[in-house]
Amino acid sequence: MSNEAYAQQCNVRELMREDANSEVFFQKYTLSEETAARLESIREMLKDDIAQANPLWKVIAGENEEEVYSESETSNNDDESNHNESQMMHDQLVVPSTQFYFTQTERTFVETSDTSAALPQRCDILESACESLERNNGRLDFVQLENLSNEDLIPVVDEMAGKLSLKGIYNLCASMNNMTIEQKIKYLNVLCTHLLLPKIIELEEPSRLLSSAIVECVKNFPDEIQQFIFVPLLNAELKDTMLITTIINSFDLEKKAILLEEFLAYVKELKSWHISILQNFLSVRLDHNMTDKITKLFSGKALYYSKDKTFGKLILSFLKLNTALSQEQKNLMVEVVAVNETLFKRPMENILKNM
Repeated sequence: MSNEAYAQQCNVRELMREDANSEVFFQKYTLSEETAARLESIREMLKDDIAQANPLWKVIAGENEEEVYSESETSNNDDESNHNESQMMHDQLVVPSTQFYFTQTERTFVETSDTSAALPQRCDILESACESLERNNGRLDFVQLENLSNEDLIPVVDEMAGKLSLKGIYNLCASMNNMTIEQKIKYLNVLCTHLLLPKIIELEEPSRLLSSAIVECVKNFPDEIQQFIFVPLLNAELKDTMLITTIINSFDLEKKAILLEEFLAYVKELKSWHISILQNFLSVRLDHNMTDKITKLFSGKALYYSKDKTFGKLILSFLKLNTALSQEQKNLMVEVVAVNETLFKRPMENILKNM
């Protein structure tokens, strides 16, 4: 095929394509009656609800395009207005509900406060307890203390210690002796630590009333008196030693050995009141470890108590009862006796020479 013929054929094809894309091309064809009926039914449907879904369908349905867009904008504005009104109504409904919630919450809180306020006040319990204990043969009703929380119990007992007289303390000890097992578990530690112990430490002169009460306590709960009273007293500054002496002498010989072990475990420096206490332990048979600790305590304060007659007498009594000292222990005691300036020095030297 020549180039000229090929060019003519291409031109013909291009003209046919343009005719097919133009309205003139479609005017050459007619629709069947069946197809026209279907299109008419679609036109009728587009005039109703479906046209509301999208305004552009109205254009297809044959309505004026400007009117369609005008209605669409009006509809959108109406929808937005309706939405705002609906939101305002919703907010108005929500606010009372929220107010009701917080009102109920506050009301519940107030009722709880009223309930707690109805409980006996701490000061009332304190005054009632002290008043009962200060009577003749008065006793503490431990049921009163059950109304106290754990946080309030110790402050109340601390205040009782400051308010009660020796008579009140005596009645308290008598009350403690009648406690149930549950009450002992709950209150014994607190009463010993925060009431009896401070009272014993602050005593400036002997009290037979309190001594008799302590004796009864030792009989009823010896382990607790050892743990909560005796051991804490060992490093306290006592003005009167009658009560701790009473405690020691209330135990049998076997228990005294345990108390002496506690003494030697907790006492690192000999105080003046320890001297009289050690006199009460001379009846205990000492093992090597006990003897070693005692001689070191003596050595540490030998010069300080060199003129103290009570200390000199204690050293003499110790040497008389413990003649089987090791060489190291004997050397320490020789140094102790060498600096002693009491009338017991010569007898002590004689005992050491004969060992």
